[in-house]
Amino acid sequence: MSPGRLLLALLAFATIWAGLDYLAFARRVQAMEPPTSLPDNPAIVVLTGGSGLRIARGLDLLGDPPRGRLLISGADPNVTREELARRINAPALAMSCCVDVGYTAGTTIENASETATWVQHRSATTVVLVTSNYHLPRALIELRRQSPEVEFIPYPVTSLIKPGEWHRDPRSFRGMVTEWAKFRITTIWRGRSE
Repeated sequence: MSPGRLLLALLAFATIWAGLDYLAFARRVQAMEPPTSLPDNPAIVVLTGGSGLRIARGLDLLGDPPRGRLLISGADPNVTREELARRINAPALAMSCCVDVGYTAGTTIENASETATWVQHRSATTVVLVTSNYHLPRALIELRRQSPEVEFIPYPVTSLIKPGEWHRDPRSFRGMVTEWAKFRITTIWRGRSE
């Protein structure tokens, strides 16, 4: 086989593999369901996202009156704690007693580092991880890498990017392809998949 044909064959194989791998990722993410039960006084970590749906779900899980403790990881450093409380319509009691706000994380790796510090400070052994369903596979890799002794309970949130709509909705298509690429790079870089 000539070098040109070999290159074409390799490109065709890589394209087919990538397409199948993406479809498997999309199906996996679409099938994610929240757990049916959670610990009584949970340690909850919410990785921030653009729509605020993740934080709202984390507050729902914390309860009113609150039970457990919540970390909002990756909050905008330009937003004060009071302004954040107003934006997310957080109960005053929850914000005063049971919600910690992390301002240092800007990436998923930094979320994992911020979470690891919080987990050690709180001596948490089980953490409910709240983030968008499409973000969960990569987030779990990073958090488990930095906190291998902690059991993370994934709690997927359906956001503005909908895994089941990737083939119809341009926003979902862009978001899903981008996250799949980041996930695959992470699994190759970290040497394993979750």
